[in-house]
Amino acid sequence: MALSLAEKGWAIALHYRNSLEEAESTREKIEEAGSDCKLFSADLENPRESVEMMKRVLSEFPDLDLLVHNASVFDESPLASVDEEVFDRQFDVNFKSPFFMTQQYINLCTSGHVVNILDTKIQSNRAGRFTAYNLSKKALMHLTRMAALDFAPGFRFNGIAPGPVLRASHASEEEFHQRIQETPLKQEIPGHSIASALNYLIENPNLTGQILYCDNGAHLN
Repeated sequence: MALSLAEKGWAIALHYRNSLEEAESTREKIEEAGSDCKLFSADLENPRESVEMMKRVLSEFPDLDLLVHNASVFDESPLASVDEEVFDRQFDVNFKSPFFMTQQYINLCTSGHVVNILDTKIQSNRAGRFTAYNLSKKALMHLTRMAALDFAPGFRFNGIAPGPVLRASHASEEEFHQRIQETPLKQEIPGHSIASALNYLIENPNLTGQILYCDNGAHLN
């Protein structure tokens, strides 16, 4: 998504936690595309740290046009056995940090656009092994729609709900490909499809409160 935006001339504020080497490599590619890029480090398991990062971002980019909440954790968290630490991790990264970063954004800027990366699972009530994770993404979905009403017309809020794009660390290649085969279209979902969905939301100023399901139709099940 960052590279796609850079190719369209956007300056990028790029967040990372531990992956400094990968972030620097991405920054080089962005600069090769002719756009400016600055790196910002924060551990989004600590919402206060995420807020401090957001303040630094807005000091460098005071007229920030777009905020994309893409960072996520995806831990097994079944209702019957999840412990408080894992539960809190899902909500801190997937909901609480985006919530308070958005708070900074709407209070320090006069207009803008927030895009939340969700999950096709938000349509399902069968969370199974991922109850706390799914609840955190459902909460972010509802925040997207609530904020779209509360902060219009100055701000737009939209979401993208991907299907199986990247293999989770706890899933085998076989399990990942099985998930793809279980979707109606049964085809791989490349990263540029998510970037395309983001660009669609950006380029349509009449869209707010929308959730784009980039998931091979998986949410229909």
